[in-house]
Amino acid sequence: MPRVTDDELIDYVLGVLPASRAKAIAHAASTDPELAATLELASDVAGAGRTAPPPAGQIVPHIPPTEPMYFSRRQAFALGGTVLGVGALIWGGREILRDRPLMEDNFDDDWLDQRIWSIKRTRPEVREIDGQLRLTNRGSVTTQSQFEEPITVTFDWMWIDLKGDPHYSDTLTVALRSSGTHDSSRPFEVVDGCRISLSTTGAKVEIFRGAEVNPSSRTQIGAVPIPPSEWHRVRITDDGHWIRVYLKGPKIDRGYWERPVLEAECPDLFTERRITIYNRERTSDVDHESRIDNFKVSRLQR
Repeated sequence: MPRVTDDELIDYVLGVLPASRAKAIAHAASTDPELAATLELASDVAGAGRTAPPPAGQIVPHIPPTEPMYFSRRQAFALGGTVLGVGALIWGGREILRDRPLMEDNFDDDWLDQRIWSIKRTRPEVREIDGQLRLTNRGSVTTQSQFEEPITVTFDWMWIDLKGDPHYSDTLTVALRSSGTHDSSRPFEVVDGCRISLSTTGAKVEIFRGAEVNPSSRTQIGAVPIPPSEWHRVRITDDGHWIRVYLKGPKIDRGYWERPVLEAECPDLFTERRITIYNRERTSDVDHESRIDNFKVSRLQR
């Protein structure tokens, strides 16, 4: 649908937008987290002119024509001692939303919120415990929402050494622009999307496109040592064409948080825009475990 203008946003909140356009905006908001957040903020602003606040959790309720309003479409009103027009408030809200996450989960309630995550593979273990997401033996989670580029994905990651043999250390994969569907045969990789592989065995990063077996781009072996039981910070950006990976950790070059440790072109070949995270499958009767915390999806600032 065309971009929602500020004027349309105001009219939508005030309940004077034509019904067909209002319906189209409401439908778009159900699949667009950024638009939904914008509408929610605009609804909060409009709530200043209501006789009662909107119901909790309701996104942008229309103001019924019979309900009194204390401001008109272009009437300025005082908020926090500052006189601002409704349009200016919504413009300011858009600026605030530049830094507002599209999705965020700190995994601090000991249950995986399946309103925002889905589990595509049921046999491997996926648990939220001790304030972390624990993935075992190709444990995999996929976002319920889809995220249009440009986006930034950030999270903390730690892997657990269950074997004491470097050949059996873990690998974490993040798939962007994905459906989250895994191949039914070993090694059970996701079949679509741009896949970023963080290999602790080779201390390297690789980027794959779709079902590719060979990476389209990779670092040198040993470029990013990732010791077990240590938290590492991961940032991945996707501008719709280029994927860039940034890392921070106790043994990683500090420069790799400011400049990408790896980047690769990933053309728009895929239809879905979900994000999937999964770890290494069980191999030779050896378990693999990774832990995730502070997961966030934000709008990439150009």
